[in-house]
Amino acid sequence: MSQDDDLDRYFESHYDELRKRAARLLGLRRDALQSGDLVHSAYEKMTQSQTRPPSGRTHFLALTARAMGQVLIDQARRRSAVKRGGDRRQVSLTDRVSRAHQKAPDRAALIDFGSALERLRERRPRGYQTITLRFLGGLTNRETARELDISEAMVEKHVRHGKAFLFSERGGTGPASEDA
Repeated sequence: MSQDDDLDRYFESHYDELRKRAARLLGLRRDALQSGDLVHSAYEKMTQSQTRPPSGRTHFLALTARAMGQVLIDQARRRSAVKRGGDRRQVSLTDRVSRAHQKAPDRAALIDFGSALERLRERRPRGYQTITLRFLGGLTNRETARELDISEAMVEKHVRHGKAFLFSERGGTGPASEDA
């Protein structure tokens, strides 16, 4: 069985769960993709860069979480590129109604978050892994601990430190919120 076959098998068996996780992520970005589109884009990204097959469900979800986060940040960067008119804002009636009912970060905020996440990856790799798994991947503390081979207490510590780092990198002056 090839690596692509393994990846296909994981995607097939976890597709519904991935769509739910993607829908949660897309709740942050209503004008981006549909959940199925995000899952498919993550699949494409993973098949292009996958070096080894997932070693289990948690590892697969971790890889997929990273890929989905990268897809969203890459898309925000593309849409905001000045050469593509990123400095102009396209607004539809649906956008206006949606924004009236939901506060979603704009592209600039998503790009800033992506840049801060990259700095976290460079300076605190374990914090980056933990934040990615917990908040982009939706893994529990227990699943994250198992994936990273650390204790749940260490997961909580890395989450606290990672959130504080991201908050300070994005210009915050107080403690990071519990939601991010």
